[in-house]
Amino acid sequence: MPMYALPCETAVVTAFVTAARMERDCIRLYAQTHPEVRAAAVLSTGQELLCQLRCGLHPQVLVLDVLLTDMGILSLIEEIHALRLEPRPILLLTVPVPEQTAARRAMEAFGDCEILLKPYRLRELFDQI
Repeated sequence: MPMYALPCETAVVTAFVTAARMERDCIRLYAQTHPEVRAAAVLSTGQELLCQLRCGLHPQVLVLDVLLTDMGILSLIEEIHALRLEPRPILLLTVPVPEQTAARRAMEAFGDCEILLKPYRLRELFDQI
């Protein structure tokens, strides 16, 4: 009986931005064993991301922690949009679980972004990417 090779799926090219060093380290390690997501960059600040994007980094997905220490998430998203990347990367925001209705409404302001609530398992993150 002939054996057929399954088509090789291409990895989703992703850039991750989170201020938490442990989270960055875990993402790097997890990405090494899960080839469906290629971690093109694992960065600690929004400014680093903007610099990388201006220098030619063009991920399919941007995973952004909304609690970045160097700049507000709305400013970062505006600057990413101003770069007019084509095709436009999907934005996946990681946010702490909101405890109040007002926090939920604030999350809805990110209408064109995917949302992943923290804490999350890396498997959930990679599945959503």
